[in-house]
Amino acid sequence: MRLYGKNNLKMRKMKFRILVIVFFGWLSAVQAQELSYFVEHAFQHHPQLKSAEAEIKAAESTETGITWLQDPDLSVGYNLLSGGMQDWSVGIHQNFDWFGTTKIEKKQSRLRTHQKEIDLNRLKKQVEIEVSSEYYELQRIINSIEVQKEIIRNYKDLESLSTNNLAVSKGTMSDVIRVEMERKKAEAELKKLRLEWKKKASGFNRSIRRNPADSIEIHQVSYLKHRSFSDETAHPELEKLKLQIEENELIESSIHKGSLPKIGVGVEYIKMKPSGEELMPMLSFSLPIFRKKYNAQKKTNELEREALEYEKQAKQIEVDTKRENLFNEVAQTELELELIDEQVKAIENAKELLIAYYSTSGNDFKEDLEIEREEAQYKLERIRLETELLTRIKSLEYYNRTGN
Repeated sequence: MRLYGKNNLKMRKMKFRILVIVFFGWLSAVQAQELSYFVEHAFQHHPQLKSAEAEIKAAESTETGITWLQDPDLSVGYNLLSGGMQDWSVGIHQNFDWFGTTKIEKKQSRLRTHQKEIDLNRLKKQVEIEVSSEYYELQRIINSIEVQKEIIRNYKDLESLSTNNLAVSKGTMSDVIRVEMERKKAEAELKKLRLEWKKKASGFNRSIRRNPADSIEIHQVSYLKHRSFSDETAHPELEKLKLQIEENELIESSIHKGSLPKIGVGVEYIKMKPSGEELMPMLSFSLPIFRKKYNAQKKTNELEREALEYEKQAKQIEVDTKRENLFNEVAQTELELELIDEQVKAIENAKELLIAYYSTSGNDFKEDLEIEREEAQYKLERIRLETELLTRIKSLEYYNRTGN
């Protein structure tokens, strides 16, 4: 008896562990099918993102190669003439840029790296918008399928009601035929939606580099009523233009530094004729004589900075216009959804009265079918509008700091 009790206890513990493992496995699978999972999967497998990340690493490695020491020069000379004291010579020389040049070059390199990071974040946001839009479309199809099933059930109820009324001479055969035709239309729409789901789900998997046959479980994404938007400085394209203008200013400083004198040190070994030799330390100071090249570079840089300023102003207008349009579209869609909710509620109340009236009198069955069609149209339209709203809010986040 004691041995049996111990074995029974072990079995219970084992079953409990199995249940815990199954539960957490199911929970992780559910979480893995949320929108964030698909977005993260796209981030990990998107070739353009991989390319942008590689560009950032390349830009970071460029900064590590910037040094205040220029490449040293090694020179070898040989006297081709028979006369003269020098036979041949070997020298090494090291030049130094003007003070502060290296600091400016490193700042330029960091700004370029930062621009690459902005490009990466912008691309990530665009990928997130694309994946989210496709996910919302799949959610629309799933919700439309559920509504279509509800419509079919309602038509079946009306079909039973019209058949019963026909049996007690309250209805007509045309009532039964009409509702049967409507039911078949609804069943055909359901088949179309299922085919659309299959096509869109396969395309969605391909777009995020998954197996086209992988299953997709949609977890409903609801929208929160939009309130406000933040300032325009959060937009990545404006941030990048701002950094490009800063880099342009540094380039101007770099051009100025390049036109300043350069200092160099070196040493030269000279083999003299017939058997002498000399080791000569050297200090050089070079000053550019012709400044036309530097003046041209400076003028070109000034014009490029002016062009960037105008481009930033144009982008500012574009961003403001796009944000305001999206914000107004979101607000308008929210109003349309509120109106549809009111209409659906009114139709549901009226439908109960019409069905009750037809049950007792057998009259006005056309109105029952008509109001059933209207309810179905409004519910499907609501699903479409909600999908549109979610997509616009996600797009609006691209122009906002918080997106709330």
